[in-house]
Amino acid sequence: MRISLLHKFWRLVFVAPSRLKERKRKKCANGKAKTSDEEEVCRGDCDDPTTTNKQIRIANNLPMLEELEVVIHECFHACDWWKDEEWIEQVSEDIAHVLVRRLGWVKLDTPEAEKALRKLGWVKQEEVEG
Repeated sequence: MRISLLHKFWRLVFVAPSRLKERKRKKCANGKAKTSDEEEVCRGDCDDPTTTNKQIRIANNLPMLEELEVVIHECFHACDWWKDEEWIEQVSEDIAHVLVRRLGWVKLDTPEAEKALRKLGWVKQEEVEG
């Protein structure tokens, strides 16, 4: 889906986690989550804001709260590429927890939910279609 952050356009895509691991030297969400083998696992990444056809990539296998955290995290990177990783990690986690645990946010990932959001004018048709 096409999104706008600070008047720059990005393509937000959900991809297999293996596609994130191949992308070296990109910002990687929440630093590097470790598996039991201490192997680096990347949950999201984004392209440098100065590149053309910029993308934000999110692993497509994340639970709802973690997905929200990673999307917020990568959006922060897109908005301020040079921001400290620890700051982005903490603020992204805090915002996700406020949205989900305090405000009751849930992901509505159904055609009916998208139709209702379009009717309210919150989502444009081209954003839903990708």
